[in-house]
Amino acid sequence: MRIISGKYKGKSINPGKKLKVRPTTDFAKESLFNIINNNYYIEDLKILDLFSGTGSISYEFSSRGSEDITAVEINHKHLAFIERISKEINANIKPVHKDVFKYLKYCEEKYDMIFADPPFDMKGIETLPKIISERGMLKKNGWLIIEHSNTINFSKLPNFEFAKQYGKVNFSFLNYSEPDDTVFKHTIDENSFLSVIKIHESSEALLKKVQLNDYDRDIFDKIKNEKIKAQWLSVRLLVSELLNENKHIVYDKHDKPHLSDKSYNISISHTKDLVAVVLSKNKLTGIDIEYKSDRILKIINKFLNKQEINELEKECEIVKYLLYWNAKETLYKLYGKKNLIFKDNLLISSFKLNNEGSFNGKIQIDNNNKDHILNYKVFNDFTLVWCLK
Repeated sequence: MRIISGKYKGKSINPGKKLKVRPTTDFAKESLFNIINNNYYIEDLKILDLFSGTGSISYEFSSRGSEDITAVEINHKHLAFIERISKEINANIKPVHKDVFKYLKYCEEKYDMIFADPPFDMKGIETLPKIISERGMLKKNGWLIIEHSNTINFSKLPNFEFAKQYGKVNFSFLNYSEPDDTVFKHTIDENSFLSVIKIHESSEALLKKVQLNDYDRDIFDKIKNEKIKAQWLSVRLLVSELLNENKHIVYDKHDKPHLSDKSYNISISHTKDLVAVVLSKNKLTGIDIEYKSDRILKIINKFLNKQEINELEKECEIVKYLLYWNAKETLYKLYGKKNLIFKDNLLISSFKLNNEGSFNGKIQIDNNNKDHILNYKVFNDFTLVWCLK
């Protein structure tokens, strides 16, 4: 056995007769790394090598420049061999003595590429993609590569990309990375921006990514609905990602959200699996998002006044009814108090519908009688309105 390419090219690796292994053939390794090299800069990859055996695959990644490699192997003799060879070639390989399935159960790391070469007769090989997917262990655009026999077929899995066969050796390539959850992102000005994301994970998975304080935990523990839990956690994760630091959201007596450190004004909206957030350092904010549905027609008398109904009936556009609702929700959040009646205190001026644009709305209560510019965007499945003051 030898290292095929890279800075250790040609180095012989002799595991001896005492180590019972099935090393990947030189031809299969060379073909495998040609594929990887054509798709990635190997020196930038963080690698997880499962069922590492003698470490053959880890040495190849290290030889080609990868400096972050974890090799998981349960056999202590094999692990000792990996440690010895790694020292000999000065490879940055971290050997882990653990059962692979137990390692996957508790691993909190994310990798650019995961390679698995389980014993061909091992039970449970077919569960590896599901476990890695549910654990969210691959970074975006990462690959899971499984070496297996002809008796295993991963091609019917939804994230299967392709397979290659070299003699009796098969490699299946799957992409189980986290999907890009950003649906829309917009910089409003140098101090203000908004983002819309789609929720792809369960509340259990999201909870592991969010840092909650006692105030947060008290609120979260009272939420019983799974969908609302996922929305609530996704908002906090999104805010922390947008601001590149952990932030906590608190609520005033009107249930209006604020960042606890008052660094930004914030408005939040969610519908089904979508979450929208707008943040501004120096302006009050409002935002609302809604999936398209003709159910809005059942409640028009609750939020539209007679003039608005008459105007909308002329066009009979479902999207426009939704935008009026979006707009009034946005103004309500901008105002920040509960003493508003949608049909009486929140007024929308008629406008020509486009895929995106702006129109005027008014909060009319007490001495407040000011027009606000409401910005909107119509997507295939939903509508979005936001406003800064």
